[in-house]
Amino acid sequence: MTWTEVEMKLTTLPRRRATAVGVRAVERALRRIAVVADDYGPEVWEWVRAMQAALEAVQRYAADKAVSRFTLDLAAEICRGTANSAAATAQLVGPSRGHEVLESVIASAAFTADAARTRKGERVPGLLTNAMKNAHLGGEASIESVADLTAEGDFGPLWPHGEMEWYRSGTERYHKAGLSAWSLPGSAD
Repeated sequence: MTWTEVEMKLTTLPRRRATAVGVRAVERALRRIAVVADDYGPEVWEWVRAMQAALEAVQRYAADKAVSRFTLDLAAEICRGTANSAAATAQLVGPSRGHEVLESVIASAAFTADAARTRKGERVPGLLTNAMKNAHLGGEASIESVADLTAEGDFGPLWPHGEMEWYRSGTERYHKAGLSAWSLPGSAD
C-alpha cells in the first residue's frame, strides 16, 4: 500500500470513520514518546496527558457523540501547544535521540484533530494521510498497520500482526509514570 492509496481510500470512508482511523494511528504512536522520557523528564508525561485529553474529544467526534466545534478547536490547539512546549524544552536541554519521534507523534495528533475540526470535508483525507505519515515514525511501523483501513464496524486488535517491541516497552513506561493505556473504544486491545 502507498500513501496515495491510503489517501484515496480515506476519500471513500465517511468522515467520522476516517477520523477514527486517524485517532487509532495516533493511539499506536503515542507509546513511542516514552523513548524521550529519560532525556526530557516528567514534562514528557504531561505532553502525553495533554494529547490524550485532546484526542478524547476527537474520539468522541469520531464516535458521533456530542462535541462542540469549540472543543475540537481547543483539541487541535492543545496539540499545537504541546508541540511548542516540546520544542522549547528541546532548546533548553538540547536535542535528544528521540526528538524527531516526539515531533512526529505530536504532529500526528494535531493533523487528526484538524481533520475533526475542519469545516472543509475535502481536506479530511489529506490531513489524515499526513497524520498517518507522521504516525508511521519513519518506517518503524508498516503503512498497513498505521493506516488501518480494512476493519469494518468495531476495530479489531490494535496490532493485528503482533505488537511492536517499542509499543510494549512504551506501555510499561506509561504504567510506571501512572498513565493509563488510553485506547479507542471498539479496540480489542
